[in-house]
Amino acid sequence: PGLAALRPSRWLPQPETRVMAWTVGGILVGALNPLGPRLLWFPVHLLGRSEALEDVIEWRSPSFDRPAEWAFLLLVFAFLVALRQGAPWRSLLPGFVFTVMALLAVRNLNVASLVLVFCAAPMLGRSSWFTLDGSARGFSSRVVAVVSVGIMALAAAVAILEGPLDLRRYPMDEVDWLAERDLVATDGVELVHREVVGNYLGLRFGSEARVFMDDRFDFYPMQVIDDHDALLRGGDYAEVLDRWSADVVLWEADSSFSAWLDEEVGWEIVAG
Repeated sequence: PGLAALRPSRWLPQPETRVMAWTVGGILVGALNPLGPRLLWFPVHLLGRSEALEDVIEWRSPSFDRPAEWAFLLLVFAFLVALRQGAPWRSLLPGFVFTVMALLAVRNLNVASLVLVFCAAPMLGRSSWFTLDGSARGFSSRVVAVVSVGIMALAAAVAILEGPLDLRRYPMDEVDWLAERDLVATDGVELVHREVVGNYLGLRFGSEARVFMDDRFDFYPMQVIDDHDALLRGGDYAEVLDRWSADVVLWEADSSFSAWLDEEVGWEIVAG
């Protein structure tokens, strides 16, 4: 009987093998972080925390009522056209996975859109409707180049003139008032606040902020999330404040919680 043999380089697709090797290496390097290998298990961990994310807009499925979401649908259509033209499995697999991720959570739309562009472009470039030929520089391509450079220059100018951060929507004056009296980022003082305020406190005071909650809903215990939701949407305010031994509250002045504080014995509105 005859014997046939092939070198591994003949039956292993070299581009895919290299990509897989870099991917595995990148995942292993990603374990070198403050959280350690536990971070690699984070996506699976989120599946058990769906109740903590159901009210977070960025973790909801897209409603397709915004231009960015319409653009994503166009990219999905382009991806399907590319598949019809015989796109290889190395385009099919990542395109399908990231499309599903984008349909599950709005926060995945940007990454999924980028992946779909790379998956669809090679096959669309073979169509008579499109071209990826860099030597073709017609009038339309020059217009696109000029407009792109103009948009980039405008974005750079805005970033330079306005600064890297816009903190005008945060309660900076109120936090200044509390900081002058050692009522924030101070040991022994329990401050209750909105999640968005927690982001500002973390930025301003760092590890000393003593944040009650910020917008990393997936990291906080359900009790904290439920109590924050009770203060935000209506609930047993007194029970929540007692549970966390609250000394100071920083909240919107025009909320039902603030109105309750104004009428409740033992609490005094001192700023705002």
